[in-house]
Amino acid sequence: MKILFAGGGTFGHIAPSLSVAKALENTDPDTKLFFVGRKGGAENESIRSLGYPLYEIPIESIGRKALKDNARALLLLARSFGEARRILKESAPDLVFGTGGYVCYPVLRMAQRMGIRTLIHESNATPGRACKMLAARCDAVLLGVREAESFFPKNTRCILTGNPVREDFFRYTKERARRILGISRSERMLLSFGGSGGAEVLNDTAMRLMQKLSESGGVLHVHAAGRKYFEKIKREHPAFTKGGARLRVFPFIEQMPLYMCAADLCICRSGAMTVAELAAARLPAILVPSPNVKDDHQYKNAKSLSDAGGAYLRSEQDPDAIIEDALSLLSDSRKRTAMQRALATYGARNAAQNIAKAITSFLPKNK
Repeated sequence: MKILFAGGGTFGHIAPSLSVAKALENTDPDTKLFFVGRKGGAENESIRSLGYPLYEIPIESIGRKALKDNARALLLLARSFGEARRILKESAPDLVFGTGGYVCYPVLRMAQRMGIRTLIHESNATPGRACKMLAARCDAVLLGVREAESFFPKNTRCILTGNPVREDFFRYTKERARRILGISRSERMLLSFGGSGGAEVLNDTAMRLMQKLSESGGVLHVHAAGRKYFEKIKREHPAFTKGGARLRVFPFIEQMPLYMCAADLCICRSGAMTVAELAAARLPAILVPSPNVKDDHQYKNAKSLSDAGGAYLRSEQDPDAIIEDALSLLSDSRKRTAMQRALATYGARNAAQNIAKAITSFLPKNK
């Protein structure tokens, strides 16, 4: 079988595809997989590193600005349909699988016009624009969380699959992860980050929290600041960026599954994939949604996990509450254990396999 994956704009659109690709290859080693991403997207490097054939489309996000400010993006969108048709004819897939984002739209829409079967996966509690526009003509919409179903017309075929995460999140027990990182079983560990690019507001909050922890001690705090913010923190807080101490700031954490599986508590944003990874790692969290995303979907993702009992939901405008919650949870093992139990029932552990099974079931029968 031949499957074309379409998605891009952020790594959050790519990560689910890579997990599903692995599951499909495990099911059928002869599966041929192709990817389409945005031209020049940094997120495409993860696809290339795994050796998958990659097509790129020059395309940009269409914002909520005036029409004249979106002129370039609209022109690229118009041209993208011809490029999508060329890619589809060349790769000749049996099915096109989309993960949302502006790359996804022209590819799936053209596939639908060409009579190629299409599926789309929506990871967020509130569906994105591309997913809403494509859903009616897709063979099915696969959902990361049940809350998203209410946003689609009643005749849309929706299948709850969960959000797939990397296999590494199931590879480590907490004990093994701590042994690899050299952390004792009794030590409390706090992990914080603001996404792959970092978040200045969370950096400021993390530095304030580190100052408090430096006075009281007893906690290992590891923070990923983001590469573009790291030098500033290095100048202002040199003691936290030397490495090896109990308070550690890094520009980026390459082995995030390892660190998340080792931690007792996390402070982070609430993108759909981050929420899924927290559930996979059974890691209690204080979620601080980004206010700079469309449709406020990070807030809704965070509320979904908070309502389930696996996280606290806080605004980035209230750093005092974030710090107070962190200190309270770090000293309350019973509360963290209760949150871990809630997380164990929140995520779908076999999400990648669920999606691979759905893809296989929608393939043309004569293939």
